[in-house]
Amino acid sequence: PSPEDAWALTGGNPKMLEELHVAGWDAGRIVGMLVESRGLTDFVKELDGASREILMRTVEDPDTIFEGLEDGHVKRLRDKLVEKNLLIKVPERQDYLWVDEPPPEKDPGLGIGRYYAWQTPLHREAIGKALEAARSG
Repeated sequence: PSPEDAWALTGGNPKMLEELHVAGWDAGRIVGMLVESRGLTDFVKELDGASREILMRTVEDPDTIFEGLEDGHVKRLRDKLVEKNLLIKVPERQDYLWVDEPPPEKDPGLGIGRYYAWQTPLHREAIGKALEAARSG
């Protein structure tokens, strides 16, 4: 892929970029490895219906997990996603830390919200694949 495409797949994460290179630039292979190594299919299948619905919405907008934290389902799901190193809390953005213009507050294409973000777009794709597997089987 072009450097821009590789960056978009990995969210600029150097470790994921290396893994993508080792996998012959096959993003699907990396997604499959994430699903397998993190036990995501079983994880998703074990969720109750409400938690699975929250997870589907979180794939589209990671801040879904922030907006409902008063709900025990949301909090447990958030804690599990963070524990599995799939989702991270975004540190407070400080304008003075940027040489020029700070990045946008949210970037849905990369799975970055104001409060939470997917570790990389590949991690978000892995959850999406696990959700599909749970629906079909």
